[in-house]
Amino acid sequence: MNILYLANESIMCQGVFHVLNIRFPDDEVLLFPISEVRQALLKKRYDIILIDCESIEQQPDLHEPIRPLSGVDTPILGLSANNALYNRLRIELPSFRGLINQVSNVEFFVSAITIVAAGGYCCSWDVFESDKEVYEEMYQKAGLTRREREILKLCQSGESNKAISLRLSRSEKTISAHKSNILRKLGIKGWQLKALPYNGNSCSDGG
Repeated sequence: MNILYLANESIMCQGVFHVLNIRFPDDEVLLFPISEVRQALLKKRYDIILIDCESIEQQPDLHEPIRPLSGVDTPILGLSANNALYNRLRIELPSFRGLINQVSNVEFFVSAITIVAAGGYCCSWDVFESDKEVYEEMYQKAGLTRREREILKLCQSGESNKAISLRLSRSEKTISAHKSNILRKLGIKGWQLKALPYNGNSCSDGG
């Protein structure tokens, strides 16, 4: 496995690099400054890319460091002290697969890398709580009523129109009308409802 670690020269990053070499002795681990990401991508094809988020935050232009990564399909895992950059990385990097605490214990760290390299997802935080704030703002701007938000959440959890009608003591026709209003206000199709997250697991192997 080829691992690319984009980081700075801090003691923390050097420690992470040391752990990577110890725990993946049969694999090649390359350490590059985030400012040299273009050169790193030209060297070889990687199985996973790790990004030290502190290195990104130190750049004058936050978008510039990760711009070259927007075109790669290699799984990307961020390392951070908090989840502040989660939404930005998720939106800007198509192959972004999660964000873990850079001071996680070694076993979790190694497990996260293995899961992400295999195409899964992993995160140290309930990132859907962060997502929820973003989507709640969108719902408010779209003009969703309290009832429509309630129905939206039930739809996202997989409830059928009949199940929702029984739960809310409303006819299926009324529920269907509410769903039509939700789709119209958000400008989406019915199948996209479940793509607006409310719940999720910390780690998933993608299976």
